[in-house]
Amino acid sequence: MNDHVVSGLIKKRAELVGKISYYKKEIKVVNEELKHLDSTIKLFNPDIKLNLLSEKVFRPNKSCFKQGEISRLIFDILKSKNEPMKVKDIAHEIMNIKDFGYDIKTIFNTIRRILYHYTKRGVLKTFDNDDLSKSWAIK
Repeated sequence: MNDHVVSGLIKKRAELVGKISYYKKEIKVVNEELKHLDSTIKLFNPDIKLNLLSEKVFRPNKSCFKQGEISRLIFDILKSKNEPMKVKDIAHEIMNIKDFGYDIKTIFNTIRRILYHYTKRGVLKTFDNDDLSKSWAIK
């Protein structure tokens, strides 16, 4: 049993080391862009004190989807199947369409939130399954 745990931890470590390597390269690229931008600003205003300028808070876009894309995918899937579907089945379909290897949990909650939203608006209807889960279909 320890071998299984250790191999999982080693896999996670390799993933984190890969992330660190990626972000180090990204930092180098952004620093180069900043140097070029600073030089350009200095051409137009040689007296400016760049270190006194405030920074803008950066919030990365964590979504894998464009605005409204996931809703359109959900409706396309529900129309094509023409039967009620569970959230996990919709998530698997979306992952196959988008061809990305994210864990299903990353989009599961987003899909469920969208399904409940459109159910409240009267666009979708829910069905209770024998396993206490819900399925959705277009009205």
